[in-house]
Amino acid sequence: MRNLEIRKITSSELTDEIIHSLVDLEKQYIGILKDFLWDMYDVNAEGYEFPELSLKNKEYYQRVLCNPDVLLYIVTDKETQKTVGYAYAQVRHNYDDLVRPPVMEICEIVVDIGYRRKGMGKLLAERLERDARERNIRLIQLAVHEFNTIAKEFYVKRGFTTLMRKMIKKL
Repeated sequence: MRNLEIRKITSSELTDEIIHSLVDLEKQYIGILKDFLWDMYDVNAEGYEFPELSLKNKEYYQRVLCNPDVLLYIVTDKETQKTVGYAYAQVRHNYDDLVRPPVMEICEIVVDIGYRRKGMGKLLAERLERDARERNIRLIQLAVHEFNTIAKEFYVKRGFTTLMRKMIKKL
């Protein structure tokens, strides 16, 4: 694996370059979902620019990162100085019918397509697990798309089990 650096990002450390990298990585992630999204929402894939990503600007990330329960880790290739992955998680303090708080919810782990299957996702997940333990959190939860078999296998290897399924119906 290349010379990589994982670091936690705070609102004061945000740069336009980091934000652009996060959005670019999220576009790659959404690209995985596109066939499903196009069919589900009857969207024409050609030329679609993901307008929801335009909302993720510096103000958005600064506002989100002001919350001490939000965690953002980025992975930088030290050789190229390129951000090649990130993990975004949030500590939840509210009860639901199945989980007792506090719970760390992994919202996203995204790795650049050229860096996948090289252990970076594992490093990011381990960093979040360590953070959860330091906060005395005993449960981590996440959602994974049913058709994303690679991600499902990754999380099962990490010890996650299925608690419930979210089902939808297109009308």
